[in-house]
Amino acid sequence: MQITSRDSAKHDYNSGVISQIAGYLGLVAVASYLCLPIFTSEIYLHLVVGRWIDAHGAMPNADLWTVAGQGKAWSPSSALFDLLSNQIETIAGDRGLIILKLTLASLFLLLLAVIYGQRAGKRLIGSVLALLVAAGSLVTYSFSAELFGWMLLVLFLWASFRFIEAGGT
Repeated sequence: MQITSRDSAKHDYNSGVISQIAGYLGLVAVASYLCLPIFTSEIYLHLVVGRWIDAHGAMPNADLWTVAGQGKAWSPSSALFDLLSNQIETIAGDRGLIILKLTLASLFLLLLAVIYGQRAGKRLIGSVLALLVAAGSLVTYSFSAELFGWMLLVLFLWASFRFIEAGGT
């Protein structure tokens, strides 16, 4: 049996897809490791503030939860995240919060891997750089609203590079 160039191209495509999926699954595995410490002290504040917003249908305008700020003017900068955390914890419990954290961590690492891979011209380089970022952020990685901010920053930088590459000024 003779192998044609069409068969060879199909084999190259299949092996490329398989290696890409394997790389992304590796990033998800790293993200799942990052999700182990779900309950830092910060998540409890997000849940309490989210419950308060849900119960009162408004944003708190004074600090009701800390001794140092008791009664002082306060506006939670992470109110949307607080409300989302509360809703997920109410609906799905701890497991829902873990799934949300895994989803966010996976999306963040995949987004970094894709963007770095596009900038470097090689997917492997992108994945390695994303893993380095994951290792560097492991110490401070927590389930918080800041993760959304980091994702938006990475998307903004990626869009800026794409705009410049397209000839934008």
